[in-house]
Amino acid sequence: MENGSICWQVLLRDNEVDTLSRRTIADQCRRIIDAYPIAILPKEIQKVVSGLQESSYGVNRVAVTLEDGTVYSGVFVAWRKEVIKVSGYDSIPFDVSKVVSVTDDLISASNNGVQPTAEKRGG
Repeated sequence: MENGSICWQVLLRDNEVDTLSRRTIADQCRRIIDAYPIAILPKEIQKVVSGLQESSYGVNRVAVTLEDGTVYSGVFVAWRKEVIKVSGYDSIPFDVSKVVSVTDDLISASNNGVQPTAEKRGG
């Protein structure tokens, strides 16, 4: 142990033992967080989402408007705070801290697979 952290020896099988330190576990957790960033909406937007109708248990389907006026529909928000998916994209295509408004997107959801929009509004 090089860093003075608490250390545990874990019996794996037969005569195999692995040594884990609290520092190693903390570093691994940080790497997970860096690899999979969490997209938490601003607090004021979370309050608005909490007043919208859920599209399924714990999930709201919304349309979001960003600071620059771009609107994304087909945005799925879990537990009224975390953006977990945007229809038509492999990853979240916007910075959630830039969301300035949110509206229900249940009407778009009823279009069964219609491609979501990302459009620029305003001037």
